[in-house]
Amino acid sequence: MKDRFMNGLVAGIVAGFAQSITSAFLIIILHFGNLAFTDFAGTMIYGRKPTAVNEYLFAMLAHLGYAGSVGIAFSFLLQYMSKEYLWAKGIYFGLGIWFFSYVITLLFKVPGLIRISFESAASNAIGACVYGLTLAWAINKLEHREEI
Repeated sequence: MKDRFMNGLVAGIVAGFAQSITSAFLIIILHFGNLAFTDFAGTMIYGRKPTAVNEYLFAMLAHLGYAGSVGIAFSFLLQYMSKEYLWAKGIYFGLGIWFFSYVITLLFKVPGLIRISFESAASNAIGACVYGLTLAWAINKLEHREEI
């Protein structure tokens, strides 16, 4: 696609899904951490972790919306730098957003997000790396795709 906004939005949503799958795998399968990205979004929305299916679905939509918005920002930022080492730029961007999100929740003392375990912080950082890698990959694919 030629539209930078749509490339970023689609890539961000795809990367948000990859991030959520990684988070679920680390938390549910490996029992590494206890705060998934959906829980993080739910806490920001409800002031607590989601408890019902509809709350989880709405929190997931919010997370994907945020992921899409961050993808748009990355897409526009890329026009000011080379595409060389795009994967490294994606990882760095993902980790930067992860760190910024954690700082904001601490500065505003968001209940439920003030004390986060090492495992949750590490699993979310891994998810942020996956987000950044997937974001860079998806934007690259979308920018080099033939228009239909």
